[in-house]
Amino acid sequence: MEEYVWISKLLHHPVFVNRAHPILRRFAATHNIKITLDGTDDEDTGAYLKALKSAIKRRVAGIMTIGWDESAIPLIDEAMDKGIPVVTVDSDIPNSKRLAHVGTDWYRMGVAMAEEMVRLIGEEGEVLMIGILDLNNMRAGFRGFKSSLEKFPGITILGPENDLDVSSTRAEAVVGEYLQRYPHLKGIAGFDGNSGPGAALAIEKAGKSDEVKIVCVDAETEHLAHLRRGSIDTAFCQKREAFTYFAFQFLYSYNHGSPATAGQPGLINIPGNIDSGFIIVTKENSETFTTELSLGEAFSYHELSQQFRLMSHMIENIGEIALAVSIDGQIIYVNPATERLTGFNAEELRSKPVKTIFATCDGTQQFADVINAKEPFSRLESEVCRRDGSTFPVRVNISPLISEDTVRGAVFIAMDITDQKQSENALRASENNLATTLNSIGDAVIVTDPGCLITRMNPVAEELTGWSLADALGKPLTQIFQIVYENTGESACNLAEKALASGGIVGRTEHVELLCKDNFRRPIAESAAPIRNHDENLSGVVLVFRDQTLERKAQNALREAHDSLEHRVKERTLELQQANERLSEEIRERRRLENQLVRSERMAAVGTLAGGVAHEFNNINVTILGFSELALEWPNLEPEVRGYIERILKAAQRARGVTHNLLSFSQSRQAAPGSANLVKVIEDTIELVRSEFESIGIQFKTDFKPIPFTAMDPGLIGQVILNLITNAQHAMLGKDKKVISIKTGKQGNRIFAEIKDTGCGIHEKDISKIFTPFFSRKGEHARNTPQAAVKGTGLGLSICHTIIENHDGEIEVQSVPDKSTTFTIWLPIKKPDKTSKDRKSGIFKSNLIEEPALVVVLDDEAATRDLLKLALERKDNSVFTTDNGNEALQFIREHEVNLVFVDIQMPIMDGFTFVEKLQEIPEKNRPAVIIITGKDTSRFAKANEQFEIFGLIQKPIELAKLSRWVSNALTYNLKIRAKK
Repeated sequence: MEEYVWISKLLHHPVFVNRAHPILRRFAATHNIKITLDGTDDEDTGAYLKALKSAIKRRVAGIMTIGWDESAIPLIDEAMDKGIPVVTVDSDIPNSKRLAHVGTDWYRMGVAMAEEMVRLIGEEGEVLMIGILDLNNMRAGFRGFKSSLEKFPGITILGPENDLDVSSTRAEAVVGEYLQRYPHLKGIAGFDGNSGPGAALAIEKAGKSDEVKIVCVDAETEHLAHLRRGSIDTAFCQKREAFTYFAFQFLYSYNHGSPATAGQPGLINIPGNIDSGFIIVTKENSETFTTELSLGEAFSYHELSQQFRLMSHMIENIGEIALAVSIDGQIIYVNPATERLTGFNAEELRSKPVKTIFATCDGTQQFADVINAKEPFSRLESEVCRRDGSTFPVRVNISPLISEDTVRGAVFIAMDITDQKQSENALRASENNLATTLNSIGDAVIVTDPGCLITRMNPVAEELTGWSLADALGKPLTQIFQIVYENTGESACNLAEKALASGGIVGRTEHVELLCKDNFRRPIAESAAPIRNHDENLSGVVLVFRDQTLERKAQNALREAHDSLEHRVKERTLELQQANERLSEEIRERRRLENQLVRSERMAAVGTLAGGVAHEFNNINVTILGFSELALEWPNLEPEVRGYIERILKAAQRARGVTHNLLSFSQSRQAAPGSANLVKVIEDTIELVRSEFESIGIQFKTDFKPIPFTAMDPGLIGQVILNLITNAQHAMLGKDKKVISIKTGKQGNRIFAEIKDTGCGIHEKDISKIFTPFFSRKGEHARNTPQAAVKGTGLGLSICHTIIENHDGEIEVQSVPDKSTTFTIWLPIKKPDKTSKDRKSGIFKSNLIEEPALVVVLDDEAATRDLLKLALERKDNSVFTTDNGNEALQFIREHEVNLVFVDIQMPIMDGFTFVEKLQEIPEKNRPAVIIITGKDTSRFAKANEQFEIFGLIQKPIELAKLSRWVSNALTYNLKIRAKK
């Protein structure tokens, strides 16, 4: 018994068991063949390929496979090469040699699903796509769905997410995660059999069945249950019965032929790719739609057979020879007229080459042209051979047989033209003399009868009018020879009628044109004269005309040359204008880049200078602050003297704030790794000042568009936002309208925040200076008011610029003097670099040790060493001071030191080198380390990762906190040693 095989992954999936397997059983019983079901139930690609190999090895009659995996291409090609026909269904493998694919057009179904989604949710909202990403059919569905929704800017497309088709549980979990991440999700499109039910379960658990709309593929029992409950809105059901039947019918017809092809097997029975369509199922038709998928419908259609059957009924009743020919030129069908006219019967001609019929020309080249171009060929003349050896002339038309855009063969229709040939020969003999005369005339000649019907035309007239004599013969002159005025295009008078009326020769003085057959207008000159017979009676008119195209061209040449020159001048002028505009734009862009480079170099130089000044000033300020604090602790201090010292201390503290800003500007601090949402940073910053701002009449207006999280230091970015809105507050002093508008959004791979005020604005001459350190105009717009005293340090915007640059971003400013200023911050969207470790705080909340300690102070500033020594010894600590790292190390080796204060910058050995050398001392004898610095803190984090450093003190040092630092360090050191 002949064996065919159906191969799939998920062999016994309910979709296949309920819809495909019954068709296969019925087909096998109908045709008395064996259909084997093979493959796997666990999506195992190896088992799937093994089933294909087994079918090839058994030399089965045909293979129908679902195109799960492109790794099957070599096996499909091998089967085809060995003569085993292969048809794919459901999902295609288009790069293989398979004969045909039958199934749903997933791209078209994706478009239909998108249109349904828009109908359900409107033209805006977030929509999730979910399905199996590795399958060709689902990728086509994703493309159709996405391309259709991209027409609606208000709809955001999420996914596609991979369902893996394991079970609806997987889809439920994926959708559940999206519902948490996107609480305003409005739609879900499921592209495999499990994603629809899984998504429905997720939205039912979330209580969002009325909020989230679901469209999905397939309409099995589980889908229908959710449809009726309303958690699935629309299902798109594939006609699996139909495409399963078609695929096996094609395989069977390929091997056995069909009645329509007289049992001729081969490619003519394979119609190419077929879209079996889909059915849209909603709650309203969920009870009845299955009747549209009955087995009876699947068995009642076979497209190609129906086409051949209809064709055979049509051509059997025509009187001309009709042949159907396969792709290789073999006759597969003849109509009764062919048998009658040739004397051959149908059986004698079937499977014979087409040249058996045609004697002088078998149409081989024309047949090949028809097959390649998929276009008919007409008016081929040949001779047909009769059974008795005689022939007769025919005119042949060849038309391709096309199904699903694939040529399967051709139809030859041959008409007997014996009578026509005889008439043509007689006419040709009678007109040879007249034709010779007319053809010798150089001008065009048309002859008419007294009714102005054409009786003769010479070749020149045929060429100029576009009409052949055969086509024009007997037609009215006005139909063939249409004359219009050159200037107006209106019809001109008929000279032939004027000649008949006057009985003499007439001509034309106006410029006229001949409207040719192809609607081409040709300038001509014409004249007409009557024709008289031997009795002097009018028997017609002869019309003589000539082409004046060259004459007119000569007349128009000078004018055209002038017009062309003028046009070229205009074009060249426009090109020069455009080139000048491009050059101007390039110059402006170059100046902008040069200004940016100069500003960057200036900022870098000023930053270096500022860092050096801050460091040196911090060292001086250590002495001023420290000894001022010590002086204030002196007993019995005169009130007047105490007041002087307090004023000194207050000034030093203010100086400490200035140096802190200088250090912030000069250190180019890198953003701490982390991820934050710019909208949240802005909202938190606004809340810090909202009460204060609203109390003085300032309103906030926000337009926050959803933007993604990105790598940033929220503290630094918050500092930038706070600085900008504080500047905006000062800029609006004295203004009636006080509004700060903040807008966020996303463009490309960047996010932005736009901060706009209604303040005094910035003059154009100051725009290029506002990010320069120490430049400030704060308070100048509020002259003669108390606010005029408000002055700035000129570092705020410089620090903002540095922070944004260190985030790889940009800050832009636009301003209209006396109206508004807009600052725009641009930040790239990127993930944080999580490489740093948390620093040890070294602070303990209880059980602090307060006993005296042996302390080493290592600093190159004598004033700092003296200050720390004096302050520490007042708390009963013993202190050893030095500016030499080697001397300090030797002291530590010889004594049981508890704590070391280490400056970073020293001439002989810097602080970090000292800490590294300190690691050579045994752990049990190693003291706690506190780094002190007046400048750079950027290396502290790296050193803290390598060594056990208790902490960092920024100069100038607050003596009030010194005892706490010592107690914490001693406690920390004892705990560390205890662990060792």
